[in-house]
Amino acid sequence: MVSTETPIRVMHMLAKYEYGGAQRVIRDIIACSEPGRFQYQVCGLLRTHAAREWIDDLGVQFVSADMGGVPSPSSLSRLVKLVRDFQPDILHCHSQAADVIAWTLRRSLGNPGMVATVHNMAEYYYEKRKEPGRRCEAWLHKIAMNRWPGTVVGIGAAIRQSFAPYIRNWDQMPLVENGIDEVRLRAQSQRSRQQVREDLGIDEDAFIFLSAGRLTEQKRYDVLVQAVSLLDEPDLQYVSLVAGTGPLENQVRDLVSEHDLEHRIRLLGVRDDVPDLMNAADCFLMTSEVEGLPMALLEAMMLGLPTVSTAVGAIPDVITDGATGRLTPSEDTSAIARAMREVLNAPQQARIWGEQAREQARSRYSALAMTRKYEQLYRDLTRTRAKGND
Repeated sequence: MVSTETPIRVMHMLAKYEYGGAQRVIRDIIACSEPGRFQYQVCGLLRTHAAREWIDDLGVQFVSADMGGVPSPSSLSRLVKLVRDFQPDILHCHSQAADVIAWTLRRSLGNPGMVATVHNMAEYYYEKRKEPGRRCEAWLHKIAMNRWPGTVVGIGAAIRQSFAPYIRNWDQMPLVENGIDEVRLRAQSQRSRQQVREDLGIDEDAFIFLSAGRLTEQKRYDVLVQAVSLLDEPDLQYVSLVAGTGPLENQVRDLVSEHDLEHRIRLLGVRDDVPDLMNAADCFLMTSEVEGLPMALLEAMMLGLPTVSTAVGAIPDVITDGATGRLTPSEDTSAIARAMREVLNAPQQARIWGEQAREQARSRYSALAMTRKYEQLYRDLTRTRAKGND
């Protein structure tokens, strides 16, 4: 039933449109929202030519402040106009840059209710990004988070805990774990396991490890290459597929070549068929040194894949070692290789872990449950804001 109440207007703000974890969260909030109760708009800060189909198919307007690397007075004025034109009740920020800019301009933006979701560990926000501009942004972000006039949301207990050294009242940060829309995910999978393997030229009996994500320092694909080099199972058919691109793609490609692993590791570049790749794979593989609660991991679980992953971020809250996959220390290439060898040599056990991962994802990580929690936050902030204006 469609509500006759005036809908709560929510603007989602993020740095860029390129499809990733935060964009998946925004998409699923909008797709699973109660009809007629909320009106959404998506605002990107940076100038971009990225595809926006993930927004277009939801029938939601997107706008851009068209900023360069450093915000200019004209781009900030454009942002203020965009926000004031939409007149949001809630401004929901999904990136460090969005948090800083929204907090700085909050009065010019009309003082909407403000939500900031931190999608990664505090060390990623404050320690890992060393460029001069990033250091300034990190300093401003700590100030903004400690003076945030609304609600700061963590996507997992480990993420919340990581902010303890940086944010006062960090323990009051509400948790809203990421969720997956299983129906939508399955609808995106168009081809059978056999078809995908045929298209990739991979034998039906080969064991496929799949990684999906941007090729950045955070993801540590150099560790993946080293782990595969240690795996050394010449009598077995296996391959590690990497779906994604990024600034380190050429470095990773060179590293694969240096280790003579072109027959074991294939860099697939940007793919719009990751659910198909997951259906064709036998194990999801993550070697990151820092993570939040990866949406790609939840999608892999929802599609019945076991996981070999480094125990970073909220991943240990998601993967049960020895039940839904294997966890290893970060950067421990020998441990990662051992875990890969274990699932490679015990495919039946890996399938059992995958089924258990699917059941866990269904019971705990639904997009609908995530959306309802955010909707309640929006309602609470809207009521608080209304009382303040009385």
